[in-house]
Amino acid sequence: MKLPDTAIKAIYIDAKEKSYRGNPFIEALPPINSQVKLKEYLTRDTCEEFLPDEDDDLTRFHKIVSLIDGWFQPLSNHILLEQKLSLIIRKGYVGRNIATGDLNRILQKGYENIQAGGEMVQFGNNQSTAQSTLFIGGSGLGKTSGLNLLLASYPQIIFHPKYNHVQLTYLKVNCPHDGSLNVLCSNVLEELDRVLGTNYQSNLRQGWSIARRAAYIAQTVSKYSTGVLVIDEIQNLLLAKGGGKERILSFLSTLVDVINLPVLFVGTPKAKEIMMKLFMYARRCTGVGSIEWGPLKTSVQNTSNKKNKSEWRAFTDRLWKKQFLHEATDDLTDDIRVTWHDCTQGIIDIVIKLFVFTQIRAIVTKKERITSRLMRKVYEDEFRPIHPMIDALRSGDPDRITEYSDLYMGNTINFLTEKEKLFRKMEEERKKKARKFSGNKLALELNEFLLDLGVDGNEAQTIVKMVINDHPDKVEVKELVRIALSYQAEKKHVNAKSKKTTVKALPEKMWKSLDGKDLRFIHATNTCDIHGELEEHELIYKFA
Repeated sequence: MKLPDTAIKAIYIDAKEKSYRGNPFIEALPPINSQVKLKEYLTRDTCEEFLPDEDDDLTRFHKIVSLIDGWFQPLSNHILLEQKLSLIIRKGYVGRNIATGDLNRILQKGYENIQAGGEMVQFGNNQSTAQSTLFIGGSGLGKTSGLNLLLASYPQIIFHPKYNHVQLTYLKVNCPHDGSLNVLCSNVLEELDRVLGTNYQSNLRQGWSIARRAAYIAQTVSKYSTGVLVIDEIQNLLLAKGGGKERILSFLSTLVDVINLPVLFVGTPKAKEIMMKLFMYARRCTGVGSIEWGPLKTSVQNTSNKKNKSEWRAFTDRLWKKQFLHEATDDLTDDIRVTWHDCTQGIIDIVIKLFVFTQIRAIVTKKERITSRLMRKVYEDEFRPIHPMIDALRSGDPDRITEYSDLYMGNTINFLTEKEKLFRKMEEERKKKARKFSGNKLALELNEFLLDLGVDGNEAQTIVKMVINDHPDKVEVKELVRIALSYQAEKKHVNAKSKKTTVKALPEKMWKSLDGKDLRFIHATNTCDIHGELEEHELIYKFA
């Protein structure tokens, strides 16, 4: 077969572990990384730097939104997952060594068995060294993104010229939504064909039994010495009908026991329910210990756990630095941190999105600063679809939490699209204003100050032009604002003096219908002491 462009040629590094030595599959893998190197690899920050003097609102919008996909902070859970993944891949290869010549003999016998219509069987008396594990975590905790990054640290296709053999270090597929073993078999072959550029899917025959299909899958993944089979969304087995989940779990367990293929089960907390009910499979999934991820906890919730305390603080401290606001503060206050956690309950995806959306709101409202009150307001307005899930996490009730394990934020794309339209509109208005002042940034800033103070737009524009023309040497906005306000006050005074009060002419017979202080009313109702009446109404000065 023609090797894909992604394939690399094997370079062997002598293994330190005795059971790994002399095994080309293991010695061709990348070295086991230290925690320091692993953290460096996992840390992601592809966001552009904030340039306060150059970035307009629309540019800032795009930089802020890039945090959702371009920023990643490794946690202790990622370190643990890498250790488990590294272990199960290498342990699975211990029982499969191409250098001994056993692999080709096993593949030949397996092929002959499938052609004869037989089922998957074990050749030889070697005990399986493969171990599997269950990886549980609610949606939004960085489970999938973290796993994908760790898998990507392995070259997926390694070619061994000495043995003319292709090694596939991992294969990742989704568990079918209906829990069908036939569909799972198709998913595995489709992914294998996609990665290798092969056409195994077309070789499946309609009349084959489930057992024969399963044997064909086992033979195919064995042919490429697959290091680990990752089955994501394993909670979909809950939807399987007529014993479907038992068939799939039995098939996957057979892969572990018969062909030495480790299986990593990945799913939400609902998957744990499946494994606990089927204890036989639960035992097979805890060979190197299961992994269960939960939301980040605050120091108040974890007073005895220093690691979790520091992780929440370190995570939010680092993310806090990614502000694109003109009035941003360097220090993250405890008030904001508490509100942040209360509105997100430590779910990583929501923590980041709330931070992003709050910055967007701060720009739109011209506050240019994150406050606890603003963050709470954004949560109430924009995160309504997940309020029931957050409430369930606040309650601490395991049943309620499991019910909402498949966290769904809502249509984030639509939200961001609407906000981008708003920013584009704001950008057009900014450019329109810039044209009015010939691009003078000082004039633009002065104009914005006056508008914020409630000055009418046309009046503000006139005053700005007068101030800039009269005081070209002034460069401090605060000083220009003071001058502009004095101009406005003087203008009001002039306008007030120029106004003339006009008295509507009325026939004398209608004077008695006027206001009591009107001179015509006083004249019409008093025939003797008009002077005294004027004094009484304080219309003239009264001498003592």
